[in-house]
Amino acid sequence: MRILGIYDDHNCSSAVVEDGRIIAAIEEERLSRIKFHNGNSTDGPPWRSLEKVLEMTGSDSSNIDRISIAIEHPAQLQKYVLKDLFLKEKEPKWILHSMFSKSIRWDRYFLFYAYYFNQRRILKLKKLLKKYDLADKPIDLVNHHTAHAASAYYTGGSKNALVVTLDGQGDGLAGTIFRGREGKLDLMAKVPSFHSIGLFYNLITWMLGFKPNRHEGKITGLAAYGDPEKTREIYEKFFDMDGHEFRYKLAKKVLHHAYPHRSNYPKLVKAMDGLLKDFTREDIAAGVQDITEKYVARFVEHYVNLELKDNDHIDVRMAGGVFANVKVNQRVAELDGVSSVFIFPSMGDGGLSAGAALWSFYNENPEQGIEIEKRKIKDVYLGPEYTQKEIEESLKKSKNPYKFYDNIEEKIGELLAQGKVVARFNGRMEYGPRALGNRSILYQATDPTVNDWLNHKLKRTEFMPFA
Repeated sequence: MRILGIYDDHNCSSAVVEDGRIIAAIEEERLSRIKFHNGNSTDGPPWRSLEKVLEMTGSDSSNIDRISIAIEHPAQLQKYVLKDLFLKEKEPKWILHSMFSKSIRWDRYFLFYAYYFNQRRILKLKKLLKKYDLADKPIDLVNHHTAHAASAYYTGGSKNALVVTLDGQGDGLAGTIFRGREGKLDLMAKVPSFHSIGLFYNLITWMLGFKPNRHEGKITGLAAYGDPEKTREIYEKFFDMDGHEFRYKLAKKVLHHAYPHRSNYPKLVKAMDGLLKDFTREDIAAGVQDITEKYVARFVEHYVNLELKDNDHIDVRMAGGVFANVKVNQRVAELDGVSSVFIFPSMGDGGLSAGAALWSFYNENPEQGIEIEKRKIKDVYLGPEYTQKEIEESLKKSKNPYKFYDNIEEKIGELLAQGKVVARFNGRMEYGPRALGNRSILYQATDPTVNDWLNHKLKRTEFMPFA
C-alpha cells in the first residue's frame, strides 16, 4: 500500500510511505528557499514538495492508494476547544477573551475559529490534490499530535513503547502520551495548549531578542554560559507543575484566545513585573532551559512509572519541537527504567506528513504492527538526489571552477586534515533539521576558535555550537 502524506502549516512537507516504510520525504522550505515555509500564508501551499516526492517515487493517481493529511477533523477540534475552555480550564479571562476579543484579524469568528480554520485548510489541500488527479482518493485526517506520535513509534523499532509528544501547539494540544502496543497507539493523556511549555520557551526566546519558533536552539546554546540557580525561583512563579501536569501560571494574568494561542509577547513580559530585568541573558536562558529539562523529565517520569508497574523497563519514543532540545532528551534518557530513547529525526512539524502517512498505513493494516521492529528507520536520506551530469551542468552554469575526483571521500579527508572547510553535497538530502553529511559543512574538531570565525562567516550567532 502506498500513501501520500501532507502537512500544510509552518514547516509544511510531503512524504510517501509504502508498506510501512518512508520512501521519500522533504520539507517545502528546501525547495522554495523560504525558511519555515508556511503553506497557510503568502508562502503558498506545499506543491513543490508534493511534486518532488511523487517524482522521486514514480507515484501518481494509478498507484497512490490513500492520502493522509496531518489536520484534525474540524468538528472534532471545535468540540475539544470548547470542552477544554469551558469545562476543564474555566478561566474567566480566557473565556471572555475568546468570546469578545477584537485584537486580531480573525476574531470575528470568536469561538468557532477552530472549525473554520481547519475546514479552510482541508479545502485548500483538496484543491491542490485535484491538480495532480488525486482528489478522489480516500483521505484520512490525522490529529497533529497523533501524527507526531506515529512518526516516532512506527520508525523507532520497538513494538512496546511509551510515546511522548510535546511542542508549542497543534490542533488544540501541546502534547500527548500514547501507549504503543503491537502496532497500536492508545492515547493515555493530553496536554492542553493553554499550558504549553513549548510556548513558554517561545516567550523567553522572543524576550531575549530572538525569533520564536525559529531560534529556540540559540537559547539552548546560550544557556550553557549562564547559572540557572539565579533565576529558578522566579521562573517557578511563571511556569510550574501540579503533580505531573504543566501549569502556565503567567498566562493566567493575560487574556488568551481559545484557539489558536497567539501569544501576546509584550503583555506576557509586562506581566512578569520586571522580575527578570536585572539578570544577564545567559542566566535567563539557563533558567528557562533548566526548568524545561526538569519539568519535561518529571512529566515523562510519571508515565514511565505507570508502565513499570507491568514491565521491568520501557522504551520511550518522542517527537514534537520540544524534543529538538538535546539536553531535554538527555534528561529523559537518564530516567530510571528507561531502556532506550528514540526521537524521530524530523521531530518538528516538518515530520508530520510522514507521521500522518505512517498512521494511515497501520490503521488500515493493523496486522502489520508485528513488523515494526523490522522496519526501524535506518537513515533519513529521504530527499532528492542529483546525477553527476546534473551537478556538472549546474557547476558550468555557475562558472565556478571544479575538478572531478574518483575517490571524493579521500580528498575530503585530506582537505580536512589541512584545516580546510569543506561543503559536502552528495546523495539524497537529509529529512529534518540536522545536517547529517549529505548537505553539510565540515571542519576538523581540533580548533577551539571555530565557533567565533566560522559562525561569523555563516552569519550564525557566535555562541552557537557545532555538532
